[in-house]
Amino acid sequence: FEAGEKRDALLDDLHELDGFLAQRLEQVGAGGNQGLPDALQLDATEISSRLATVREVRFALESDHTRHLLLLSEPRYLERQERSLCQLLDASDKMAALASGLEARQAELRMELAASRPKYEAAVLRVQAVKSDFEAALSKQMDGRRINLMGAINAL
Repeated sequence: FEAGEKRDALLDDLHELDGFLAQRLEQVGAGGNQGLPDALQLDATEISSRLATVREVRFALESDHTRHLLLLSEPRYLERQERSLCQLLDASDKMAALASGLEARQAELRMELAASRPKYEAAVLRVQAVKSDFEAALSKQMDGRRINLMGAINAL
């Protein structure tokens, strides 16, 4: 089937048979079975079945997968596919290296975050203490009225 002439001849025959069966199906639908011998008279379901089979075979032979399989016998196509696969493999290796680098960086950042957590908590406690001292100082200046600071400082 690799010979192009034979493949083209087969596909031409299948196209012709497809057209014939489609035309015959229309004729049978219009009552055109008269004048044929009994052995050649087929009903619409039999013709539809044969037409579906012919189309299935034709589409299988014309599919991209079949075309790809036929091209595998050509050296230039194989070389091009090899280059393409090598490029994909190189890109995959680069991405794997980047991924491992990012994982290492992520681990470093987690360690830094864990190390800075006590400093952050100490700073939050210090800010809350300064806030309460500031509220108390303002309260003294306002004749002992209770002062509550509002805003982002309360979100700590």
